[in-house]
Amino acid sequence: MENDEQLGIIILAAGKASRMGEPKALLTYQGHSFLLNTYNLAQSVHPKGIITVLGHYFDQMSAHCNNHKIPFVLNEAYENGMSSSIQCGLTHLLSHFPQINMVLILLADQPKINTEHISSLLHKIKSTKYLMVCTAYSDTYGVPAVFKREYFHELLALKG
Repeated sequence: MENDEQLGIIILAAGKASRMGEPKALLTYQGHSFLLNTYNLAQSVHPKGIITVLGHYFDQMSAHCNNHKIPFVLNEAYENGMSSSIQCGLTHLLSHFPQINMVLILLADQPKINTEHISSLLHKIKSTKYLMVCTAYSDTYGVPAVFKREYFHELLALKG
C-alpha cells in the first residue's frame, strides 16, 4: 500500500484479560506474540505514527515492547474501559503527529486480521465520503476501525 503520512494507528493492549488471567497480547501465534504480529501489521500500511496503549499488565507488556522496539504509552485510567485507552492513544498521536487526519484502531489480540483487511478499510475510507469505516462481524460492528479527523473530538470525549 502507498505511504499515507496522514494515518495514525492505535494498538489497544491495556485490558485486564480477566477471563484469561494473563495478557492475551503476549500469547503466541505463528511464532510471535499477538502484539508483535499486530505491530508488524500496523507497520505494513506505512502510517505516520503508531502507539500501543498499555495498562493492567504494564510491567510485562512494556518489557515485551522494549524488546521488540514497539512504541507504547501507559493509560493510567485503563480501568475506565476501552474509551480511556482510545483517548490516551489519540492524545499521544496528536501530540507527536499533529498532521494525522485519520486514525486506525487495532486490538492487540486479533491475530487473524491481516494486511488485506486493513488495506480494504483504508481504501474504503479514502475512496468514499465516509468519515468512519469499521469491521462487520456476524451481528455487530467493531474494530479494526478507521476514523477521519472529523471524529477525533468524539473519540476524545468517549466514556466507558
